Amino acid sequence: MYTEPFKVLKEKVPFLEFAWRMGKLIINPKIDSKDTFSSSDSRYALWDIFLALSLIAVVMTLGYVFTGDDYFQRAQKVLNQSNMLFSLGYYAVLTLFSFFLIALCLFRFLQKRKDSLTDAFLATLFFARCHALKIILIAPFIIWNIDLLSSELMNYDEYIEQNLAKSLGIGAIALILLVWCIYEPLRKFVFPTKEIWLSYMLITMMLYASTELNQRVPALVTLNFHNFFSCDKAYKSQKFSALSEAQKMKFKQNCENSDWK
Repeated sequence: MYTEPFKVLKEKVPFLEFAWRMGKLIINPKIDSKDTFSSSDSRYALWDIFLALSLIAVVMTLGYVFTGDDYFQRAQKVLNQSNMLFSLGYYAVLTLFSFFLIALCLFRFLQKRKDSLTDAFLATLFFARCHALKIILIAPFIIWNIDLLSSELMNYDEYIEQNLAKSLGIGAIALILLVWCIYEPLRKFVFPTKEIWLSYMLITMMLYASTELNQRVPALVTLNFHNFFSCDKAYKSQKFSALSEAQKMKFKQNCENSDWK
């Protein structure tokens, strides 16, 4: 009785329920079977991708409204928020579709599974949940890079060189999450009888191939993050004024040629 109001709150507020599902994915990542599917979090896989994109948009909008900090406003301009949800969603659908086709061909023609279509469907839904988690984890670094460029006059590469220990720590955490949340569940489900090193290599090939379709088909939208606003703010900063002419020229070249596409 005492926990019922909190259960209702978690179920009715989309982002709380989304955070709960992402937390469970990190703690216990697994691919559900068809017997447990009807009560599993895999049912929300596609919805979670939409919630991940929506959460980023809400955070950027409300962040500027409540703090008044142009950090969030710059992020909205650089990330071109008006079409960000549609463009990221478009690429997510292409990646998932490619992954499904690869898994289906693998299960049906190479492994000769009886329920190849079901297994490919379940594996794809798990990959979709991981994709939603990836969006949430990577987006803050993209937004942070915008502020890093405009306020500190440096990009990722320069920051890593100057903060090698911290960067290695973040990289190690990312690698652990990648292995724990994606590679291990896929290894147990897709290649349960193969050696670990071989399974990891084959999974890497699957993941790489699933993203290749984005480069091979005509794009309805272009995901292009322009650094124009960040560069413009950097040019007006005191740090930029204190640079030598040679340093200014080098920074301008790096800044204007560092659009993310």
